[in-house]
Amino acid sequence: MKVAVLTESRADYGIYYPLLKALRADGRFELQLLVTGMHLSRQHGLTAGMIEFPYHIGCEDKLKRIGSDILFVLGDRRPMLEAAINAAYQNIPVAHIQGGDRTETIDESCRHAITRFAHLHFPALQESADRLLKMGEEPWRITVVGPLGIYAMPDADIIPREQLLRDLHLSDKPIILVIQHPVSGQEAMAGKQMADTLDGVCYHGWQPVVIYSNNDPGSAEIITAIEEYPYAKFKSLPYRQFISLLKESAVIVGNSSCGIVEAPFFGVPVVNIGNRQRGRRYATGIININYGDDIKEAIEYALTKGTQTIVKPSTEGVEKILEVLGGLEINERLLQKRLTY
Repeated sequence: MKVAVLTESRADYGIYYPLLKALRADGRFELQLLVTGMHLSRQHGLTAGMIEFPYHIGCEDKLKRIGSDILFVLGDRRPMLEAAINAAYQNIPVAHIQGGDRTETIDESCRHAITRFAHLHFPALQESADRLLKMGEEPWRITVVGPLGIYAMPDADIIPREQLLRDLHLSDKPIILVIQHPVSGQEAMAGKQMADTLDGVCYHGWQPVVIYSNNDPGSAEIITAIEEYPYAKFKSLPYRQFISLLKESAVIVGNSSCGIVEAPFFGVPVVNIGNRQRGRRYATGIININYGDDIKEAIEYALTKGTQTIVKPSTEGVEKILEVLGGLEINERLLQKRLTY
C-alpha cells in the first residue's frame, strides 16, 4: 500500500515522526511524504532541509501521479483541508490524525471541515472520538490512538544536555523557551503581543531562547519584534534538537501547542498566553494568562507550582494505525461516507 503523508510545518512533522519511521520500516507500506507550506519558506528556516525521509514537493498534482492509495493529514491547518478536499474528489481515502479536538479561532472550523472529508479518524482522546460520533461519523471509522509524536520516541533520540547546549551555542543558565504564534482575529496586535512577552521573560540569571512563529497572518510582525531583542533565537530547529531543547527548558512561555501536547512528557511547566489553545484539554502544569497580565509573576508561579505529571512514552498509537492500515480494504464502503443521523 502506498501511504501518502502531508506535512506543511515543523509542528506536524514532529507529531508524524514516529509514524513515518514505522511506515518506512514496515514492508507492507511504501511511504510517500509530501512536503509543502511553511517547510518551503526561507523566512521560517526552510525546514524541508531538516526532513529525514525522501519526499515530494507539493500535493495537489502528486497523489494520482505517484499512485497514492491513501492520504494522511493532521490537525487543523488550511493546507491539510485543501489536501483532504483534493484527495476526496479523486476517490483517494483520507486519514485524519487529531480530529475531534476542541479549540477556538478558525482552527476549530478547519479541523471539523477536514473531519467531513476524512474516511478514517485517529483522534488522540476518547472525548475527541465522542465529538466525531456526535458529528455523525460512523464508529468503525474511528480509532483512538492517543498522542503521537514525542510520546512514541525512544530515549535514544534525545540529545544529551551538554551536547545540545554546545550545538546551539547556549550557556548553562536555566532556559525560558519562548514560542508564540499569531492568533486569528488578532493579527494587528501580533507584534505588540510578542514584544510584551519578550519583555516579560527578561529574567536576571535566566536564558530566554526564542523560536520563530508559524507563517499565519501576523507572523511578519512577530518576527520583526523578535529581531529587536538580544536573546538566542532560531527560525526553526531539527525535530530532535527541538524536543531536546524542550526537555532542558525550565519553563515554556507563549501559545504553542507544544506546551499543551509535548511538555507533559518531560514535566516542563508552561505559561500559556491568550486564547489560541483555549478549549484544549490541559495538563496539570499549565498556567493560563491573558495578554497584559504579569508574565513574570506567572513564570514564578509556574516554576514553583506548575510541575507537570510526566507521561510515559508508548508506541501503541502508531501500532494501532499500522494495524488499521494493514487490514484496510479500499472499497465503496470506505469511500462512500454516510451520516449516522
